[in-house]
Amino acid sequence: MDMQEFALFMKLVSEEYKLGDEEISRLKNRLMADDQEFKSVWNSFQDKAKRPRKGVDYFKPILKELLS
Repeated sequence: MDMQEFALFMKLVSEEYKLGDEEISRLKNRLMADDQEFKSVWNSFQDKAKRPRKGVDYFKPILKELLS
């Protein structure tokens, strides 16, 4: 796992979705445990940034699942 990518992802997601400390900790622990899951989530987050905004956030359900 590229720790710089991971740190960037955590920073961007926590700022964009206004995550609290507990949510950041849960997300960090889950994604650090599984490199493949992180890569998949990171790609989904990057795809979200590339799509034109039409009022639908396709990443939010993914984030919600990760935090549950």
